[in-house]
Amino acid sequence: MGRGGSILEGAASRRGSSAGFPGLKPLTPVKSEIPEPEVNLQALCPTLNAEEKNEIAMRGCLAMKEEIESSISENERMLDELRAAFDEASLRIGELRRDRADFQRDVLADARAKGVKRGNADKILK
Repeated sequence: MGRGGSILEGAASRRGSSAGFPGLKPLTPVKSEIPEPEVNLQALCPTLNAEEKNEIAMRGCLAMKEEIESSISENERMLDELRAAFDEASLRIGELRRDRADFQRDVLADARAKGVKRGNADKILK
């Protein structure tokens, strides 16, 4: 090593550039290496007359209208499903309240009347 440094030191000083490592390309391309596309818009898009522009706009409007209508129908379907689930949950809550009231009336009321702090296990199992 004629310069007084090791191979590892030389590699560490050049880390981040590919100058010392032939065959390796940098991870991010340099801005000058990315070619800028040259596009002639006049050649790609010939001028349109008012009738053709109107036709394109009408097609766009119809496509957007169809998309809006489909999303409305999909949202209404989901809303109906959510309403059905809400109604089902409300019915279940009513059933649970009735069951709790029946339990309190049948088991706990008897236990309180008899002065027992715990309910009758046989009635609870029923």
